[in-house]
Amino acid sequence: MNFDTPAKVKEICKKYGFRPQRARGQNFLIDKNIIAKIIERAALAPQDSILEIGPGLGVLTAALAGAAKKVLAVEQDKKLFQILSDEFNLPNVKFINSDILKISNQKIAELLGSKEYEIVSNLPFQITSSIFEKFLANEPRPKHLIFMIQREVAERVIAASPRMNLLALFVQFHARAQILFRVGKNSFWPIPKVDSAVIELVPKSSDVLDRALGRADINNFWHLVKMGYRSKRKYLFNNLVRYANISKSDLALIFGQLGMDPKIRAQNLDLQNWLDLAKKIQQKG
Repeated sequence: MNFDTPAKVKEICKKYGFRPQRARGQNFLIDKNIIAKIIERAALAPQDSILEIGPGLGVLTAALAGAAKKVLAVEQDKKLFQILSDEFNLPNVKFINSDILKISNQKIAELLGSKEYEIVSNLPFQITSSIFEKFLANEPRPKHLIFMIQREVAERVIAASPRMNLLALFVQFHARAQILFRVGKNSFWPIPKVDSAVIELVPKSSDVLDRALGRADINNFWHLVKMGYRSKRKYLFNNLVRYANISKSDLALIFGQLGMDPKIRAQNLDLQNWLDLAKKIQQKG
């Protein structure tokens, strides 16, 4: 059964005594055109292995199963897992009742039978940042990620100077990111309060990341970034002198070498600016 209209969603929810919880982001995608568009933009091949996070009522799951070799769908809600298990009999789909954040990337690869897997998901909004961290910063990383997320979050992810933020820097360090298309709130039931967007992330190779950092230590790099953003209204120079354990004279010299205004704020630096700054500061250390 395909639960791709409000009437069908209400019918199956009534059958199982299930009430969607907004706090868990349980807004089910019911727009066939959007589902088809996600599948098209994911450009799946018959041999692909797919991880889906939070399948809900399985509308996207069914479409993924028709386009890929294997789908691993991880649903934390026990009632939704019961519905999926009872209503779907798809030979190439495995449903798991678990918290995706508690399953290692290695275990996911083992369950899919491949480290060359992809993720296509309508993400529960409350775990978006945690999902980015889990799958972009830990091995084995998926080769391709397609996420439906809140539009505001998607726009934060692709932000550029002068609206850079920690989330954007983290994602853009690890992957190439772009918004594929936007999705109105009426494509879901229950109707959420905000619009969504489908975002694509293509992880950068380890070699690319190593070259970007040069000799700078990755932990020191992120410590520096976080110190820079610690007091957003203050000038970056003042934040770093106060929190980053570098002398005022050394930092002034580095700012001069990089042609950076001492009155610049953290959100005005793009990723390359931060990388250049981290390398210079590490050289001073």
